[in-house]
Amino acid sequence: MLSEIQKFVNIRNPLFKFFIFLSFFTAISVIDLYIGSTKQSDRLVLLQNFALCAGLGFIFFLITRTLLKIPTVNPFNVWISSLLIYLLLHPTNSPAIFVLAFAGMFLGKYFFKYMNMPVFNPTAFGLLLALYVSKLLVTAGILADSALISWWGADMQQNMFTSLPLLNILTASALLFGFFILYAGVLKKTTYAAVFFFNVSFFVFFIYNLIVARQPLETIHLVAQAFF
Repeated sequence: MLSEIQKFVNIRNPLFKFFIFLSFFTAISVIDLYIGSTKQSDRLVLLQNFALCAGLGFIFFLITRTLLKIPTVNPFNVWISSLLIYLLLHPTNSPAIFVLAFAGMFLGKYFFKYMNMPVFNPTAFGLLLALYVSKLLVTAGILADSALISWWGADMQQNMFTSLPLLNILTASALLFGFFILYAGVLKKTTYAAVFFFNVSFFVFFIYNLIVARQPLETIHLVAQAFF
């Protein structure tokens, strides 16, 4: 099994590059929230959810290869979807919500297809299924709460660098330009990424600084956090 996975390890492959970037982003998100959590129980739930998502991703990868007989499935494609679900579903969700999201992702990726391409974004379809099915289960009294989709992974307080504001800026910049170099250029989206970066920076820095805040250092920090 390990030798088969190694076939897909190719640093020149855009999918593998995105997996590396997303793994790095996930690690920072987890560490940041772990440090910011005051209760040991909250930290435990955070790690349990990560283990659950990693396990479910591996299980669906095995199902794809063994039951669906798709030997060419890229494991990193499945694990990217797994990381996205982990980062989008709030840690307070019950394990059943994560299972629903993974089931929806699996259906969207391999069953709702047209011309061998998914009709829906598999991750988005999984989250949508988890949201509405969980609402029905709450109505039926089976679940206590419906799915909470929060994109918590991108809503970081940067607790790890509270006493070092400069590192907040450098970390955000590393993530932004890491994505820019490793991924945007490969997919020939460099122009779009550059325009987006310029427009957001112009609006936040100049408009906010000149009209509202008039505090250049804090505005630079805000720009960095916006991309983090």
